[in-house]
Amino acid sequence: FLYNIKDNNFTEIPVILSDSEDGNEKTDLLMGDQVTYDAKKRQYTYFANVKNYKDGKTSPFKITLNVNLKCISSTIGCETTGILAAEKQIK
Repeated sequence: FLYNIKDNNFTEIPVILSDSEDGNEKTDLLMGDQVTYDAKKRQYTYFANVKNYKDGKTSPFKITLNVNLKCISSTIGCETTGILAAEKQIK
C-alpha cells in the first residue's frame, strides 16, 4: 500500500499472485522491493523482484504513480490499481 497523507487516500499495489485461497500454495514470493520519489517529476516509482511459483524465475515489477497516487504505468497494467479513500477503523 502507498498512502497519501495530504489527500487521505491510498492505493494497493498487487505484486504477488496466488492460486490458492489461503495463500500458502502456489504463491509468488516477494524477493525485495523499494519505493522512490522523483520531486521534479512528482512521481513515485515502486520496484519489486518477484519469484514466480511456476518456474522459480525472478522477474522485475515496476509501477509509476503520480503525486495523487494515480497509476501512470505498470508492468502488469494500470487496471490493477486504484485510489481508495482512507478511513479510520474504531474498535
